[in-house]
Amino acid sequence: MKRFLAVVMLVFVSVFAIAGCGGSSSSPSSSSSSAKEVSYAEADIAVLMSELKDNAAAASKNYKGKDVKVVNGVVSNIDADGKYFNIQPAGAQFDLHSMQCFINDDKLKDDVVKLKKGAPVVVYGHIDDVGEVLGYSLNTKKIEISQ
Repeated sequence: MKRFLAVVMLVFVSVFAIAGCGGSSSSPSSSSSSAKEVSYAEADIAVLMSELKDNAAAASKNYKGKDVKVVNGVVSNIDADGKYFNIQPAGAQFDLHSMQCFINDDKLKDDVVKLKKGAPVVVYGHIDDVGEVLGYSLNTKKIEISQ
């Protein structure tokens, strides 16, 4: 009998949990009007790298959590799986410091396949982390190949 009551209670709770998930739906017009327009602050990759080398703590305070448009960068490395690529200032010699641009969107992975090492790029995204060893981690939102 206890087992039967437990099963009935489980079914009862499950039905109400599923019904509660259905909740009220919003119309497409209300969800699109609440979409936030992102404003990107322009940042030169050479300045970002210089500030990182001078003082990683200050660079982290200034840039971590910011939406940026990174200009004057060139592609220095491309991940074989297309999960990220790195950019550095034009003319930079081998340097451990770079901006690692992570890709979380399949459309952007198609753009990464078109990149070549040394290609000038403008990258838009959100700086998720700043470190004295690996440099900047950017959640990439848009890639433009410069001419």
